[in-house]
Amino acid sequence: MEELKKLKKLIEKYQNFIILFSEERMCDSAPAAMAFFYILKQLNKNTKFIQSLPSPINFILPDFTPNSSISPQTTSSEPLVYLIIGINSPESINRYLSPNSYLVNIDNQITNSNFGNLNLTQEQPSTLSELTLDIISFLDENENLFSAQTASALLSGLLNNFSHSPLATSTIQKIGFLIDHGADIKALAHQIYQSETISIEEEKAIGLCAKVLSKLNISERRNTGWALLEKETFESTDSSPKDLPFALKKLSSGMFPFQNFFLLWEQQSLPIETQGIFYSPHLLQLNKITSSFGGWQKGQGVLFKTTETNLLNVKNKILELLELP
Repeated sequence: MEELKKLKKLIEKYQNFIILFSEERMCDSAPAAMAFFYILKQLNKNTKFIQSLPSPINFILPDFTPNSSISPQTTSSEPLVYLIIGINSPESINRYLSPNSYLVNIDNQITNSNFGNLNLTQEQPSTLSELTLDIISFLDENENLFSAQTASALLSGLLNNFSHSPLATSTIQKIGFLIDHGADIKALAHQIYQSETISIEEEKAIGLCAKVLSKLNISERRNTGWALLEKETFESTDSSPKDLPFALKKLSSGMFPFQNFFLLWEQQSLPIETQGIFYSPHLLQLNKITSSFGGWQKGQGVLFKTTETNLLNVKNKILELLELP
């Protein structure tokens, strides 16, 4: 906490910043560095990169322009402040440093040598982008600095872990937070599909998946995750329930910190009803849902529908069923 307060005062006091990031951990460190760049620019600070940015940034944030110049009025009494991200020792960056410099060391590696004048080296966050999100959240209590560009950069870094398992509950919540703050869903689609071109169908599916992530709720006690999709959710992504399989595949893939998962959505045509799908590796839980709602059981999933149109009521009934012995 004290280190974060010092960083806040440092940013308020000084004008000229240079950002350095780990080239060995570029998929995580570069997005975190970009987020700091956008934050500092919003605060009207002179900010630039010295290193070249990786080519994937071109489609994650195609309008990114990092080469702002440092003010020529820099004097010996005001140091250049270096934000150094994901680098555990100074040897590899000594060539970049000016004689009059102040080093802010930001990292989540246990091997970090704490070489900075200020060290923000927490081991707990799984990615540098998640650590950066925590830092920015402290700097910006009212969330005014979370522009779409900042959110997109951080989401790109968080999704560096998208193929690994399992994601922490806190990481899922942060993914939802960034999506709600305007992270570029199209860029998200490029990253997941690892392609510069995606079809309209793929873009709709990933957009809907992003909305599901932003609405995801988790009960650790019940080992269950769920999301409720209103009609407006589909309208906002120009999608329909037929685009759900991609999201369902991701959410039932083992990357998430729950065993049971269900999704409820409003039927978009008459008769008005609620449709849902429930996944669980436990036959007992599948049978509870099948017995209560009917439906079709296949493998580890149950597809069902009910004339109850209130999504919250259906959600509560499912959670109650999961509590039964």
